[in-house]
Amino acid sequence: MEGDGSDNDGAPNDGATDAAQLDAGPDAQLAEWTTPQVVENVNSTSSDSDPSIAASGLELFFNSNRQGGEGLLDIYVATRASISVPFGAAAPIEIVNSSGNEVAPEISADGRELYFERAGSGILVSRRANAAAAWGEPVTTGVSGRFPSLSADGLTMYYAVSSCDPACMATSIRASNTPAAAWGPPQPLVLPGGLFYSSIDASANGLALLLSHPGLPGGTQLVVATRATVNSGWTAIYNIPSLSFVSSYDNPSWGPNDREVYLDAKNLAGGNVGLEDIVVSVLQ
Repeated sequence: MEGDGSDNDGAPNDGATDAAQLDAGPDAQLAEWTTPQVVENVNSTSSDSDPSIAASGLELFFNSNRQGGEGLLDIYVATRASISVPFGAAAPIEIVNSSGNEVAPEISADGRELYFERAGSGILVSRRANAAAAWGEPVTTGVSGRFPSLSADGLTMYYAVSSCDPACMATSIRASNTPAAAWGPPQPLVLPGGLFYSSIDASANGLALLLSHPGLPGGTQLVVATRATVNSGWTAIYNIPSLSFVSSYDNPSWGPNDREVYLDAKNLAGGNVGLEDIVVSVLQ
């Protein structure tokens, strides 16, 4: 499809000319993110990726292929007592892990739902009564996609889809954030520029999307899509210069109050703890 960043079979092209479509943007804040730093204590000598931090800032979820898990890739969580101290060592969330792959965790804003992908099963969700309670057995959401992200009210799910015709991203809606509320059918999420994006995360205020734009010379480009109100369309795509190309940053996730970005990284200038690490950048 012309302009959707894919070839005829829906796979992404090399994106060699796509960078010209992205602007640093009128908002200077987009260039004021600090160089990402490795998050203390949570990384292993294996691959740790796809971070999602709770709105409280006290729980950090991610997937890892480190030893000690149930399968090839498992969901882990690291916790801390306050946002002023480092996270403790991460532990697997055993009830959601299987002998296969569990990846791309997404914690809801109220901390009671944990969405993730399971190979061959689409997007699943595990629920708990509160942040101190145990997670329940995961169930299917009925949504087939990748890299789920929830709006702050829990009523919209953003996710990547396998075909880029007519768009590489989609949304599903539900009437309430209760277990009985079913997710609706996928609706194409058409973004400016028609580029290919591989992951997505919605800001707390609903006015910005963090997106990974892979396949460009030099690595993945991280960009922000913006809109004026939660009821208006997405109107602009802006590059984040400090989070693009220098290292292989990917799978960005907004931190508390949209003042931090957690992401995974390879080829860090100062060296990696493992093959892929969880890092964080802060808005100055």
